[in-house]
Amino acid sequence: MKYVITVRPLTENDLSRDCPYGNFDLDDYEFHLKSLASDIENLDEVNSVSDSNNQICVDTALSKQELLEKMKPFFSREFCYVRYVSIESRA
Repeated sequence: MKYVITVRPLTENDLSRDCPYGNFDLDDYEFHLKSLASDIENLDEVNSVSDSNNQICVDTALSKQELLEKMKPFFSREFCYVRYVSIESRA
């Protein structure tokens, strides 16, 4: 199955006690986006990953729910840099 995961950089509206200091540098965002895509690609059940324009495309045998569960730790680690927006199935 193929999925498109949409993400976005941190904004000032996202600042909270969990993430009190924002880094709004787009170069840092790109670095963390690539790191996130690499982590997803390293999952055993993932065949391929590509990222472009705030989207990560994933080809995997996992269901949407299984993929979301496996990605939770990655988004938790990147919480102050990359925010999850949505996931869509693609044929």
